Amino acid sequence: MKTPPIITVFMPAYNAGKYIKESISSILNQTYTHFELLIINDGSTDNTLEIISGFSDQRIRVINNAQNMGLLYTRNLALIEVNTEFIAIMDSDDVAMPERLAIQLKELYDNPNIALIGSQASMIDENGKIIQEKMYPVIDEELLKASIPFYNAFVHSSVMIRSNVLRDLGGYKEDYAEDYDLFLRAATQYRIKNLPDILIHYRNHVSGISKEQVDQMDGNIEKIKAKYLSLLQLPSEKNTRKC
Repeated sequence: MKTPPIITVFMPAYNAGKYIKESISSILNQTYTHFELLIINDGSTDNTLEIISGFSDQRIRVINNAQNMGLLYTRNLALIEVNTEFIAIMDSDDVAMPERLAIQLKELYDNPNIALIGSQASMIDENGKIIQEKMYPVIDEELLKASIPFYNAFVHSSVMIRSNVLRDLGGYKEDYAEDYDLFLRAATQYRIKNLPDILIHYRNHVSGISKEQVDQMDGNIEKIKAKYLSLLQLPSEKNTRKC
């Protein structure tokens, strides 16, 4: 009898035809092989589904949204579909290093009180060229807890989280900056950590984001920060700047 996997690599995809083949391949080529790759195609209108269908690996499971439902809906749909102990987040334009899953799984097994881990990353451009050798998410755990109320200290595509923790937190709750909101809520209840290893190539193509989207994201980040700081009974950055 085949043993069910304990990791689901979750990849939401919308019009990701330009990059998704490389992203999928980077997961299928992991040194740790006992996982499922859950891809939710969010009503793509390009060749995303065609590219996904070109892979014959039995570890891939595909769900198609009948229409574009948005990232928040799609991320939370994974909570219904996932039956494994761990969820590894993987965006459809990023690239995972071959030992990513093996390193993170060992860390979570060795430290059962850690709920969520991320890693270091390098930044690549739209053509896959490294434009920043190393991004610097905070590694020291005490500094991480102190820093996260003020900025996002995780690379989302590097995160592995215990499935029961994600469910206990109620999944993702905010449009725009939904990852930052999740990490802040996790920090109030659980032990969180960033590993020193570079486990992800994070693709930077901010030029494709409209000014309206940037403004919406910035506004949501400020709202999320203020809500979190109020829970800690600390003044928000906005109020502090007035002092």
